[in-house]
Amino acid sequence: MKNLVRFFTGLVLLAGCAENDLPAPEDEYDIHFAGYKYEWVLLGPTFDFAHYWKNGKGKLLSGLGVANSIFLDEGTVYIAGYTGDILNESKAVIWINGTGVVLSDEISGANAVYISNGIVYVAGWTRSDGYNSRATLWIDGEKNILSDSTSMANALYVSGDEYYVAGSDFYQGGLEKATIWTKGERTVLSPDYSWITAITVSGGVVYSAGT
Repeated sequence: MKNLVRFFTGLVLLAGCAENDLPAPEDEYDIHFAGYKYEWVLLGPTFDFAHYWKNGKGKLLSGLGVANSIFLDEGTVYIAGYTGDILNESKAVIWINGTGVVLSDEISGANAVYISNGIVYVAGWTRSDGYNSRATLWIDGEKNILSDSTSMANALYVSGDEYYVAGSDFYQGGLEKATIWTKGERTVLSPDYSWITAITVSGGVVYSAGT
């Protein structure tokens, strides 16, 4: 059975098609996606709950948290996100087949996960000083701070042992700027207010998208 992975970083809404309106697939696939469900209480706060779905059947990952990225490798499901409240005490987490592993005791979050040659790469951010976020890459759980200025890692691609982390950086002050880190080297793509949310590499050419 083939695996088809869908990436979701927010609330998933499915509407508008009846089951018998869908085209018949040529092959049978498993569809995996991750995100969150939320609970809204009248005159009260909303709560996000990290979830994973396979073929429409959901599984709760965290009582409070968000799943931002998913990657399948040889039947193992890796999901990156955070538990807790993003405004206060969130913790970066990777769920492996539904079991959560906290990546940092600091206020932090994980935005992207990628597996290459059995090595687990997770990109996100940490707040070592409790206030300013720093773009962070975890390699098999080992934390690597990518910038000494306020920054965020949003997307990740790995080829062999070469990683490409994309996000934004307030490098040299001023505006938040679209940035790519490769082996720790920083490349600012624009002098304007910007950031990157997706990255891939093909034929040695780096492609990124953002705002």
